[in-house]
Amino acid sequence: MDTPLPAVEPALPPPVGPDNPLATATIRQLLHDVHAAVETMNRIKAVAKKLIDPGNHHVPNEAALSIYYLAIGVARLRLGARITTIPDDALCTGLGWTQGHAWIDSPTRQLAQRCLTPLHGMSDQTHDRKKPAPTKPGFWQRLTASKRK
Repeated sequence: MDTPLPAVEPALPPPVGPDNPLATATIRQLLHDVHAAVETMNRIKAVAKKLIDPGNHHVPNEAALSIYYLAIGVARLRLGARITTIPDDALCTGLGWTQGHAWIDSPTRQLAQRCLTPLHGMSDQTHDRKKPAPTKPGFWQRLTASKRK
């Protein structure tokens, strides 16, 4: 999460202008930026979807999937934008699963919780962080197939 977005996915069009925060900001900084646009969250989500590919050996799938859920959650929380077709219960499960990783820093864990709360009114104490990310039949196939489109 501490890598600038263009370094993670150079195949995406480069950000325009040297003052554009997308040119140098890390994924973590962009997720925590209260002024980030919906396009930024869409870009982060697109990068995460590419990194979830089973053939990717540069970023652990757990990290890529956590970034994916966080980008979707931030778009909903801060921008009121729905940038995915996954149902809210799957998003809640994914955000809760993200919170359960020891390598997620406290501010990012809190961000995931803030994204969760309006979705289902769940508190930190009532959400099961140990529950695995959605793995319904075909979930990974649909996710990886949709990124190829």
